[in-house]
Amino acid sequence: MAFPLGKIFQLFLISLFSLSCEAKKRPPLEIEPEFRVDEVSEQIALKFELDKCAFYCFFVPLKDNVQIDLHFYKNISCSDIVYGFAEVNDNGLKLPTKLDLIPHSYYGNFKLITSLQLISTSPRVLLGMKMASSAHFLDLKRPELAQNVTRRMVFFTKRYGFSGIFLKFDSDVLLTPGFEQFVELLGDEIKNEKKRSGMRKLRLILSISSNWVKYVYRRMPKFDAYFDAFYLWAGEISSNSEFPIPS
Repeated sequence: MAFPLGKIFQLFLISLFSLSCEAKKRPPLEIEPEFRVDEVSEQIALKFELDKCAFYCFFVPLKDNVQIDLHFYKNISCSDIVYGFAEVNDNGLKLPTKLDLIPHSYYGNFKLITSLQLISTSPRVLLGMKMASSAHFLDLKRPELAQNVTRRMVFFTKRYGFSGIFLKFDSDVLLTPGFEQFVELLGDEIKNEKKRSGMRKLRLILSISSNWVKYVYRRMPKFDAYFDAFYLWAGEISSNSEFPIPS
């Protein structure tokens, strides 16, 4: 299926298989360096490394006061794992759970989820972010606020070992001039961070609900310079069973 979005974007219809895993209280998980997956998973991982295809898995804890359980991952070959969603507000980030950062402890949820990047298939772990309903950083009259927010987002993502940011900003927000300004500032901050650190550039993904593509696709060429991929929430596409069948 072709999408008139400027170039071939990575719109992943396989999001129907995306996972929302409820966190359960378990003993701390130690990721063994020698952990290996089967040969088929290794071959799939090689394709992911070449960026020819991708399989996104979503880890969204349903409770905010328990440690996440990562044992599910042994049977799944994901190129990218999205952990979230953190809420972005004018003053900082509201984390997905209360145990993401545990003072004086190695086993906070952030540390656990990013440790998956050390196993043999080396998935990228992205921090999912969405805008808080009370936020004002998309206001064009307050560019300094948007600048501060993007700096915090990039610093936080890099500081805690994530490979990138998965933005879940949707609906009419995507059509606002303030969002365009925000995207430019965020993209520039990511590039500047790479220059400062000399390390690999953070990936930036924008997710779009399928029913909003027809409204925002004309803006995509402008965003193309800043985003590494566009993710289509295909789960919102109507199935054939919802359409009348001609007799």
